Amino acid sequence: MCFIHFVPKRIIYKYLFLTRFIMENLTKVIFVGISILLLLFIALIIFRPFEDYRNNLSTEHGFIMDLSDYDFVLDQNGTTRYYKAHVPANYNKNNPTPLVFAFSGRMGSEYVKENYNFVEKSDKEGFIVVFPRGASKKGGDRWVSWNAGKCCSYAAESNIDDVGFVRMMLKDIKNKFNIDKNRIYATGMSNGARFSYRLACEMSDTFAAIAPVSGVKSTISCNPSNSISILHIHSTEDTIAPFNGGIGEGQNGVDYGSVADTINWWVENNKCDNNPERIFENNLSYCDSYNNYENEGEVRLCVTTDGGHSWPGVKESRFSLSPSSEAFDATDMIWEFFKKHSKK
Repeated sequence: MCFIHFVPKRIIYKYLFLTRFIMENLTKVIFVGISILLLLFIALIIFRPFEDYRNNLSTEHGFIMDLSDYDFVLDQNGTTRYYKAHVPANYNKNNPTPLVFAFSGRMGSEYVKENYNFVEKSDKEGFIVVFPRGASKKGGDRWVSWNAGKCCSYAAESNIDDVGFVRMMLKDIKNKFNIDKNRIYATGMSNGARFSYRLACEMSDTFAAIAPVSGVKSTISCNPSNSISILHIHSTEDTIAPFNGGIGEGQNGVDYGSVADTINWWVENNKCDNNPERIFENNLSYCDSYNNYENEGEVRLCVTTDGGHSWPGVKESRFSLSPSSEAFDATDMIWEFFKKHSKK
């Protein structure tokens, strides 16, 4: 009683109220606590199967990565450069993995990733695919360009070091993933195709093969240190990069030459047989192969008679410059070609 006598009544009332509140809500508190523990237990069960996949990506080649799609940023002499990468679900840190660079035309890396089916092909065939972003005067991932030498737009006009960018990406990717050094490839559309040819000229010691689509060789000079296999895909209906040469639409009055000029140059460089073998034909297309049976430096030309300045076999989007050929799926054909060729 003495204790109560000296304790203010308001404190006693608060104590009694708090005690009553806890007693009345104890059941709810216990229920919430048990629910939280149950959710944590369920989450552990669900995500435990992915532990091995995360461990596969945690290698001596880099840091832990637990997704399939990534956005990377590099600093190139003060200029910020970007690239996307997709890693197949079956990637294993212990197995050297093929690498494909897919260079866009003016529509950018996201357009290639979303429309050319390389992600699906990567998951099915087990290769890593990279979607680099070209240079743009306004920034962003649209209206980009690559410095292919004589072409194109902002990148060529500003003499952007895109070959240096590729070397940086390659070094960065090798630090993150286990890359098969003998199976590194490049493909590209339009300006990206032209840039693929520049890589063949300047990095033939790195790339095993390239596959340009709708873009001819337009380098200022070309002195490959090694032979390199080429798959060139082009439509006879292309009005931007005309099959037979001449000034294409939107090319600022420049004639970059014909498909035949490009093919003949590489046939001679690779010391291939001048008599091609017709290895594929349907009512809309054909493929001719020029082989060098000593070093297997093949040059292959696949021609479509439908479509235009576009990637064969893909669904057209509202940004398409011309209809896509229905003769074959270019992505399937390109990967089958890449699988056939590796560095010695």
